[in-house]
Amino acid sequence: MTEMYYALDYPGVYLKTNFAESKVRMAVLQENSADTGEAPLYAVWDSLWGLSDTMARATKDMSGKEGLRVHSVLVIEEELWEGVTILSQPPGKNERRLHVYPMNDFYRSVLNHTAKNDAMQNPALRYKPMPRQLVAPKNKAQEENVDDEELVGSSGVQGHGYTTRKAKGKGKQKQATTDEDMDTSSEDEEDQPLYLCVRRQGTSPYYLIAEDDNLFLVRCEHAGDWERMLKEGPKGNLESFTFDSASRVELSSFPKGFSIRLIDCGMISKKKPANAPVGTTNRDSVDDNTFHLLHPETNRLKHREYYYSYNRHGNSVEEAKMYPKWDDRIAKYNESVLDEFLNALQDLVLDAAGSWTDNRP
Repeated sequence: MTEMYYALDYPGVYLKTNFAESKVRMAVLQENSADTGEAPLYAVWDSLWGLSDTMARATKDMSGKEGLRVHSVLVIEEELWEGVTILSQPPGKNERRLHVYPMNDFYRSVLNHTAKNDAMQNPALRYKPMPRQLVAPKNKAQEENVDDEELVGSSGVQGHGYTTRKAKGKGKQKQATTDEDMDTSSEDEEDQPLYLCVRRQGTSPYYLIAEDDNLFLVRCEHAGDWERMLKEGPKGNLESFTFDSASRVELSSFPKGFSIRLIDCGMISKKKPANAPVGTTNRDSVDDNTFHLLHPETNRLKHREYYYSYNRHGNSVEEAKMYPKWDDRIAKYNESVLDEFLNALQDLVLDAAGSWTDNRP
């Protein structure tokens, strides 16, 4: 039995020749990614449009052809250039959205996992969540997502080991380790490092440290463990920012705190290009980094919940992907040092003839 289809003007998408007989409203969209919540690049076809040139358009028998059939639309996965989204709106019934995208490493890992764990033969595995190591590989917690951005490093001091230790009757003190021995005998209150606990947008938690007439960055190796981050303080590899007349620092707010954006400040990141197709490994090198710090609600800063949507493997995206998970202790700590920290940072920027903009409410 034949199945006759028109080929639409997008590789891998076909339309049944008798589509006009269907009462289901259909639309096919070409998008970058189902994960990012970005707007579609364009609509490939909508059933309300019809197909004006059907008389001149060639038809093809697709019977026996393997693919995804959704009402009058056929998608041949192997022919797709990029992902498509199919919208379905049956009369009087709930609308549905179906994504068809090239597979990435995450889903290859899923297939490898399911091949070794047969839930049909072992009912104990049925509906059991994926292992945490698969969903969040080593050193990556639930809220961390480094697919879109990667910190490359600074053009300033690098490889400077940084630790903190508890002094008797005092708070945290710095203990820097360089090629030369450092005198760590002082336990004065002034030696405590001045830092904020932040999350770099869309990626990991970091410490921003203002001291020794510079700004430094230390990554927290316990992503998502705010309590440990606050208890242990900064330690590990230290990267330094560098400020000059081209540097720009912009302060703003986000739903649960404040944001610090540093542009042309000597810290290079690799970011996924805007409108890049899903699964792309290309990254642009830019000197532009945004850090979000939690802060308690004030008369001027009114909190609201993050906007959530969900991607194919159940992770929250959009705002929840960019911002830190709320923690009351971290917020109160940041509040206690914020004014002093920003004063120190402003001095660094203005002394270098850079630009300082405060857009906080």
